[in-house]
Amino acid sequence: RLIVKLRVAQTGNNLHVNRFSIVSRKTYLGNNVNFNGIRISGIGKVVIGSNFHSGMGCLMISQNHNYDSGDAIPYDDTYIPKDILIGDNVWIGDRVIILGRAVG
Repeated sequence: RLIVKLRVAQTGNNLHVNRFSIVSRKTYLGNNVNFNGIRISGIGKVVIGSNFHSGMGCLMISQNHNYDSGDAIPYDDTYIPKDILIGDNVWIGDRVIILGRAVG
């Protein structure tokens, strides 16, 4: 739990980390968030509302390769931020992958 608390940009009350979890520094958490083994990565902003529960092995990716206008084929070494917004009272099951959407 301490690793998650030290890395998040903001957290509400009652954070529960029941299994090893990793979050990005652009992660914002509401109240009563429960992680059961989640990995949140990328350069985009991730906002998770209150009363959130994750299953085991979940993954959130808040960036994408620059495959459309990069300098190399099929993509270059730059990334495009993709924000993720999850509202209140959400539960996601085991091994779910959530990809971000375009910023702007």
